[in-house]
Amino acid sequence: MLFESWQIAEIPGPKKALVFAKPELVVTMIQRAKRPIIVVGHNIINTDVGKDAIGPLMRIIRATNLTMIDTSHKISEYDTNESSTITLMSLVDFANRLQDPNWQGIDNKGTYDLVLFIGIPYSLGWLILSSLKHFSSNLTTVSLDRFYQPHATCSFSNISAKRWIQYLTLIANQLDGR
Repeated sequence: MLFESWQIAEIPGPKKALVFAKPELVVTMIQRAKRPIIVVGHNIINTDVGKDAIGPLMRIIRATNLTMIDTSHKISEYDTNESSTITLMSLVDFANRLQDPNWQGIDNKGTYDLVLFIGIPYSLGWLILSSLKHFSSNLTTVSLDRFYQPHATCSFSNISAKRWIQYLTLIANQLDGR
């Protein structure tokens, strides 16, 4: 099946994101990653659909102790846990740092191998992921948003808001053992 980007008239090129056949594959990717990080954008706070995703998202972060980049400067108001690291940073600044092979991460412990994106405005995510696809080496990018992002390494297909929340809940359930 051919998956098309949600943004009409944009051509991503010959290399497109793999679509998750099952949301459980996200769990496997997170568990196998040596240095995962999650980037949370303002669409999680500023949309009704995004607000429904906050609960499962916080459970994912709690269960994995993911470092979180908060690009909205609002999501950090929600309780993650004491061991999670939350950094406020613009998305463009973070993407530029990911492309620098000498950057050792937020905590100076080495480069990241898996970056999860959620709540990023679609057109901005398109541009950031395109940049990372072409100019960062050894980086796997995953879009957890409900619209297919062809520039990510892996992405969900275009799915309904209800199914998106179900997928995030399923991922959270598997990660925190519910």
